[in-house]
Amino acid sequence: MARNKHFTLKHNGLSWKIEYASGDLLKKTLKGKEVNSILIRAKTDISPGLKKLNKDNGILSNRKIAGSDYVYELLLPATSLKKINDLTNLYYDSGMVEFAEPQFISGLDGNISLAAETEPDYSKQWIFENTGQYGGNPQIGPKIGKALKWIQEKKLPLNEEVCIAVLDEGVDINHEEFAKAGLMHKPFSVFGNNNTDPSPKSDAHHGTQITGVIGAINNNGKGIAGINPFCRIMPGRLYYEPNGVRPTNLADGIKKAIDNGARILNLSWAIKPSSIVTDAIWYAVDQGALVIAAAGNYKSGESTAVKFPGSLDEVITVGAHDPSGRWINLSNSPKQPKFGSCYGRELDISAPGAHICATLNKNKYTDSFCGTSAATAIVSAVAALIWAINPNLSPSDITSILYASADPVTDADDLKYISDRYGHGRLNAIKAVQMAAP
Repeated sequence: MARNKHFTLKHNGLSWKIEYASGDLLKKTLKGKEVNSILIRAKTDISPGLKKLNKDNGILSNRKIAGSDYVYELLLPATSLKKINDLTNLYYDSGMVEFAEPQFISGLDGNISLAAETEPDYSKQWIFENTGQYGGNPQIGPKIGKALKWIQEKKLPLNEEVCIAVLDEGVDINHEEFAKAGLMHKPFSVFGNNNTDPSPKSDAHHGTQITGVIGAINNNGKGIAGINPFCRIMPGRLYYEPNGVRPTNLADGIKKAIDNGARILNLSWAIKPSSIVTDAIWYAVDQGALVIAAAGNYKSGESTAVKFPGSLDEVITVGAHDPSGRWINLSNSPKQPKFGSCYGRELDISAPGAHICATLNKNKYTDSFCGTSAATAIVSAVAALIWAINPNLSPSDITSILYASADPVTDADDLKYISDRYGHGRLNAIKAVQMAAP
């Protein structure tokens, strides 16, 4: 399939060059004819100038996107990707819109979910205490077990209302590890009207894995332990893989989570850049939320660059290392398919991303959750621990503590690229919670 190598997306001074196939364009039917779809955000509303632009360019209809100020979907007769590109540039250059982008539907960009069914237990959870599991280095790790023990010993008053939104492909909220009163807070799905059921497809474990890493019940005699026993979790189902991902659904889910009280957004996924998702993330940040996103994973022959939305400066971008503290790449990736943790200047911090114990749907477990998705969940959980200890901290305070408490990397094979591969360093939970204590 021919590809357009130079599709340019512009938004409020930002510019991304993106590679898309014509087959990625969202196709709809209007009055029996196939149409394509463009999203615009008008600067005020549909002005007379925009109405004329729509008419001059054969726009068949415009529909306001619910929950988004001045965002409209424009439908036009099905055409080529080049003509769509030219048209979106025309709208942007008119000065009447903040962005204009085609609606694409595509898979997640570089996400993986390795989930062999096993029956792990606490002793396998090297993120709590690294004793050399999986051939790891006992000096490496976020020391989450020590952090929880220190909190308990100090008898610190804790705010247990900090809510982490797990915005993913759904969560099995009926799992035995989530049967704690108050753990699940306002679950939702963006599909259907006022849908409060975030249940995933039976074989879609990704959101359930993230949730288990963060908040599986501790000391219940089952499966695994979650990192943070002092938080709430808001499961949100935003996409159906492998049926494709719509940026409008992702943006809708981000806004719903914020409006329902989430303070931390866990975005363990990567897509191609999107203006409407960028706007939703900006909205979350403006409302005082902390947005934590995966750097993304790459496979052989793929780009190693940090993926969107991790490429945005407004988010905490998380890369992954193994139990020996090494940046995960194609040479030390623990499972097939081989993958690496994307890297670049946008990466902010590194966290465990190999051999992570997690929950699976239907009361099952795994000890092979891998990738920057898992690493992002770990950072989200620790960020919520910091906020539980000191609720007066601002999002920028939390960010500063995470970075300042990270272990600097001095043992990498190639010191030249440390900041690109580890950011400020490896996550250290015990240092972070000690720095946060009032």
